[in-house]
Amino acid sequence: MSWCVDANHIGAVFTDKGLLEQSLPQVYQYQMLDENTLIMSVDKYEETIRLESDCRRLREHRYDGKLIRRVWEHKDEALVA
Repeated sequence: MSWCVDANHIGAVFTDKGLLEQSLPQVYQYQMLDENTLIMSVDKYEETIRLESDCRRLREHRYDGKLIRRVWEHKDEALVA
């Protein structure tokens, strides 16, 4: 998925394909809660990404406010350097 932002559309992320509808472009709303937490949403779908460190992040997917998936992602520390 490719995405971009536009200074004229603050708080919006433009994608070439959506998470819910893989073949169609979508526009997501985004909000930085703090320096480590990003929330992106479209309709009833919401994804939260929280950085815990350079090598670890939490991704949570919610639909209509209900948690549907929680994934801890780990990156090999050798790849970070």
